[in-house]
Amino acid sequence: MGTTDADGNFVVDVQAQPVIAIIVQGMTNDGDVEISGLYNPDQPTIEKDLDTATSIACTAGISAINDGSITEEQLDEARVLNLEDAASECIVANTDFDFYDQLDVDAAVAAVRSATNDGANPAALGAFT
Repeated sequence: MGTTDADGNFVVDVQAQPVIAIIVQGMTNDGDVEISGLYNPDQPTIEKDLDTATSIACTAGISAINDGSITEEQLDEARVLNLEDAASECIVANTDFDFYDQLDVDAAVAAVRSATNDGANPAALGAFT
């Protein structure tokens, strides 16, 4: 748990964890939304914009840990970047992608995990076309 300061900065104390996930829930005119991102807490301050791609990458990374495909320690900065880059490419390649449709999100997560071998490698050129 953390707090938000007067400037909108989220502050949380993270102790001895290889990776953390920040998950923000809210509501828009299109419905409930959850935006998230993965962080490797190796710096005292983390600045990162959360968006659709970071959310897909976060779900991909956490699901890979949960199903035993990788360990928390393996979800390092390079894997996070591979997952985020692949998620961005996946969204661009699938113009009908709907972040509010759980089936679309699940399909994107599966595609990103597969294309990157759970973040171990960057997605191959054209992996999502």
